[in-house]
Formats: sequence, C-alpha cells, structure tokens
Amino acid sequence: MAAMDRDHKELARRLFVLATEIAEEAHEAALSGQDAAAPTGTLIAAAESLGREAQELQAVATAIVAVVGRAVEP
Repeated sequence: MAAMDRDHKELARRLFVLATEIAEEAHEAALSGQDAAAPTGTLIAAAESLGREAQELQAVATAIVAVVGRAVEP
C-alpha cells in the first residue's frame, strides 16, 4: 500500500478536526436532552440536533474514506 502524500494527510487531519467539532456539538445536544426538567420542546430540539449532527458526521466520515482511499491507490 502506498503512503499518503502530505496534502492528503493534511486534508484527512482537517476532516478529523471537523468530525471532532461535530461530535462535540452532538455531545452538547445529548447532554441537554438528559435534563429531567427539560420541556418537551427542548427534548425535540435536542433530538433533531442529534440527527443533524449524525448526518454531518456521516458525511465527514465518507469524505475521509474517499480522501484516504484515493491517496493510497496504486
């Protein structure tokens, strides 16, 4: 398997940073949904936020696989 060039490594690194930011936002949404006193609207908003963050995280993961996969093709 060929090594990744510097540009592909940097792009993959930046995508992982973005994934971390998205995961942190999802974490915040999950925490807000744990509040036993939270009104229904807050719980719905937290769940919708989790869904959006999950979709964004999936897109970033797909992009990472594409970048790394293309970088190491012979």
